[in-house]
Amino acid sequence: VSVSPVERQKMESALDQLKHHTTVVADTGDFNGFHDMLKN
Repeated sequence: VSVSPVERQKMESALDQLKHHTTVVADTGDFNGFHDMLKN
């Protein structure tokens, strides 16, 4: 899928705005690691 530079800038700007209000995470599927994190 081809995205114009203007559209790419809009998407990046939206992501940057989102980062100011949330924590961006990646879903690794590591449920045991998540469980361990909650215990700490």
